Amino acid sequence: MSLMMAIEDFKERLKNLRKSKNLKQSELAKILNIGRSTVSMWETGMNIPSIDVADKIADIFGVSVDYLLGRTNKPSYEDTAFNIQDFLPEDVKEKLSALENSPTPEYLEKVGEFLINLARTLKNIEEG
Repeated sequence: MSLMMAIEDFKERLKNLRKSKNLKQSELAKILNIGRSTVSMWETGMNIPSIDVADKIADIFGVSVDYLLGRTNKPSYEDTAFNIQDFLPEDVKEKLSALENSPTPEYLEKVGEFLINLARTLKNIEEG
């Protein structure tokens, strides 16, 4: 996702959420302890809030920051089931999909080896 797409999603979602709560820009600004013009600039895409403020906005409207940024269409984490496959490369997804269709013992062994190697790689990345 590009920054421009995130800004577009954010400005639209913020405006829609604010209006759904019948809040004026000035009222939201007061809640956030900022100026009304700041909210206006967010809603026109001229500026974006800091991470801390985006987190406060998400809390105010009961949504996730991922929703505000357009990373998901589900407003809250309660609605979102974590799926590791969302984070895997396409070729790995295809291999796992094949497993679902034909779980032979040999294939299961290969998947097990893959997962062990994946865990080792992730551990190496963490250790930097």
